Amino acid sequence: MARALFFLVSSVSSIVPVAAASRPLAATAAAGPVATVTYRLPATSRRGTPIVGESSSAAAMYSWNNNASNPDCCGGVIIEGCSQYPNGPTCWGSPPNATVVNGSYGWIALGPKAARTSDCPAIPADGIGSQLGADTPLYPVSLKEALTKDGSDFCVLACNMSEVERTGVDPCNKGTIAANAPLPAWLLPPVQKLGSPEQMPSPVTMSCFSGGMGWMKDPTMGMCGYNATVRSPLTGEFCPTFSAPPAGCPTLALDPRTMPCCGGTARCETEAGSARPMCCQCKSK
Repeated sequence: MARALFFLVSSVSSIVPVAAASRPLAATAAAGPVATVTYRLPATSRRGTPIVGESSSAAAMYSWNNNASNPDCCGGVIIEGCSQYPNGPTCWGSPPNATVVNGSYGWIALGPKAARTSDCPAIPADGIGSQLGADTPLYPVSLKEALTKDGSDFCVLACNMSEVERTGVDPCNKGTIAANAPLPAWLLPPVQKLGSPEQMPSPVTMSCFSGGMGWMKDPTMGMCGYNATVRSPLTGEFCPTFSAPPAGCPTLALDPRTMPCCGGTARCETEAGSARPMCCQCKSK
């Protein structure tokens, strides 16, 4: 299978919570990890520490972390770096799409902790499984076993990139969170305690992503995740590079409800947290 770039996963020694719907990306002139002015971005894997145990939050497994709720069942993972493959999700600044600014800079996922694939919980039928369907070809794997280097004990949904390339059908797409529609129950309280019910202004697309040739031990294996883009929090515009306008670039945007920032405006004057839109989480200036 053709790959535009060669990606490797860096060490998971930097463990951070998935706590923000957007965050600034530092820009440097040097090639290397994430912070770079070019599109040649090595994929890096970073996860929050999962809290494993039986709880009502189990329905949230393998879905989206709504409002950085960090449900008890799971931890979050952010992959920065996206490799283009035929019929796969469009990557930001990735050949042959070097001018596509609204492509995926990376992706995010929510999953339980397990060092072995055999210990990964099944897809919850009362969660994302109800969208994927009983006949889904997707299946849980532990990154500890699946990645060629520095895998973490974190379960994700695996997909077959060869089939996506051959058929043009991405089975991960069924997990997409639709725009302008009520959110699924597994994204809301009590499943996700902090999950905001605010609807999405644009879809949060779930796709079969690739970290590049040699990233997974199985060269046909991809990973289902929700797209993360690079945008300006001030205007909501997509960033063409790390150094060019619009102002506020680059920020990794994980939740379209936060873009553009509306902090400090009349929309945010209410004291009631449930009435304040998600875009109030940041400062507009």
